[in-house]
Amino acid sequence: MKIGDEEFLQGIVMRFYDIEIELEELDEEEMEADGKSTARSTMIRGKLNEEIANAVCKECTSIDSKIGNKGYFFMYGYIARILNMGLIAVGDIDAYELVETFVKKSKFKVSETTIEETSYLTMYYDMLQGAEHKQPARMIMRRYGICDLENRKGFISVSQDRLEFNDMIAAKYKKDEVYSAIADYYSAENLVEELDRIYEGCDYDGNYGHPVHYIIETDDDKMRDRVAEALVQALLGAGRVKNQRYSMVKLEPDMRLDVARCEGLYSLAKGGTVVLDFCKSAQDEEGSVSYAKYTYIEDLGRIIRRNCLDVQTIICLPMDSKRIKERLYESTPRCTYVEIREGLADVAQAIKYLKKRAKEHRIRTDKALLSCVKEGHTYLMPELNEFFDIWYAAKLKTTVYKQYKDMSEAKAYVKKRAAEGEGFAELESMIGLEKVKKLVQNAVDSCKAEHILKDKGLPEYTEGERGSLSRTPRGSRA
Repeated sequence: MKIGDEEFLQGIVMRFYDIEIELEELDEEEMEADGKSTARSTMIRGKLNEEIANAVCKECTSIDSKIGNKGYFFMYGYIARILNMGLIAVGDIDAYELVETFVKKSKFKVSETTIEETSYLTMYYDMLQGAEHKQPARMIMRRYGICDLENRKGFISVSQDRLEFNDMIAAKYKKDEVYSAIADYYSAENLVEELDRIYEGCDYDGNYGHPVHYIIETDDDKMRDRVAEALVQALLGAGRVKNQRYSMVKLEPDMRLDVARCEGLYSLAKGGTVVLDFCKSAQDEEGSVSYAKYTYIEDLGRIIRRNCLDVQTIICLPMDSKRIKERLYESTPRCTYVEIREGLADVAQAIKYLKKRAKEHRIRTDKALLSCVKEGHTYLMPELNEFFDIWYAAKLKTTVYKQYKDMSEAKAYVKKRAAEGEGFAELESMIGLEKVKKLVQNAVDSCKAEHILKDKGLPEYTEGERGSLSRTPRGSRA
């Protein structure tokens, strides 16, 4: 796929930066040295603000003309001494060096500068839309070979074709912090071994590429997100990826994938990562998650294959996705995958995990929680999370907020209502007994009426009035 009109942009890393420059306080004594009033001082301050904004825009234009197609530097806000700047950096543009050059040339007195990598969605919708320039954001992105990936949440719709994604920014963690963050996911097979391999690095400085891609198999959403982020953080720390930004793509069974925009998303991710999250579908007859509805796997495989050297792909599958995985392997024959599969926690690991979750919520474990773990059993992460969530919901009522301890759960209410209705349903299912059924129905209607009257504060029926609702009183006219 040709990316825009600039062939040299193909395969080149693109980053987006949000830059905040705090200027030193303006010297009010100097402004009011000749005894000007407060109103006059405010007017002068406003004029200075306008002059600063104009000077910034002029300097941005000067820098843009020098870096050409390798970047776009702009201002999108100036409030209370804070300059909000944006930078699209292509290739080897150094954001820190560029900002330092800008500050020196503009001759501003700066107290603090913050530079952070940001997402495509933030750049497109928040920063470029408010920039001090005349070009539409769409035209600026096309200048750098990026096709339109419209909509705030990353949801694109052309006919029935669609692509739903969200941009994420991986926090920069040191090696020991990455290992510590995945300590809860000891049951993920091959995870620690793969992190070890990533941090071994390579023998060639300055090179980056992707010798392997990843498949994460789990039914636990928290585990999926945390393991994917840990892989990105480790790859970033080892220099295998160049972007903190990574895109999470949601893939549903019956959707029609917008292939053109998926290509565009991969082009945007050069030097970075794309996480493909397959939502769980119905299971086939053999118990494996069915792939029959994922009609776009071959198209997706071609995109992965074409970008396998420049874009790191992490594929997230539900457990028991053997057939989907087979199709992915068939459509990406040149790719090598490391499989990270949710494993089983033994009793000791399960108890340790539950205690850690309780500690995070600042509450002590008790026998009710720990007794959920049985000797000789093994557990998946979703099972342990369900144990804890049920126990903690009860603890919130009985220990943390004791004023709610006498209130029953919705489940108990449903169970009680079901039990109350079983006898009447059984009677209705019997053949005959029409007089008995009518009598019981009248009694039920009478009870309902009493409840309504009681709720409205009206006098209830006396014993003699019961059962008279369904018949016309004697002596009355029809």
